[in-house]
Amino acid sequence: MDDNYKINDEKFKKLVIPMTLEERNSLEKFKDALDEDDDCNYDSDIHSDGLLLRFLRARKLVLKDVIKMFKDYLKFFEDYKVEQLYKV
Repeated sequence: MDDNYKINDEKFKKLVIPMTLEERNSLEKFKDALDEDDDCNYDSDIHSDGLLLRFLRARKLVLKDVIKMFKDYLKFFEDYKVEQLYKV
């Protein structure tokens, strides 16, 4: 992915996102699963905890469903070359 989309602001990276303990635990499991998946283009510099938390909440913390949804999201961005729209 293009470096222009990476989160470079240290203040933004340390932003406190309100979440329950269950959401925090699920977020860590989700990030671990994405890190272990070789087929996934997950990049912690691009995909913030806030973004990942939205996926978790949308699928009511069911990790299997969350991972599928996130992979579909990444595939959509790749298939439709969404990054190129930002370069115009």
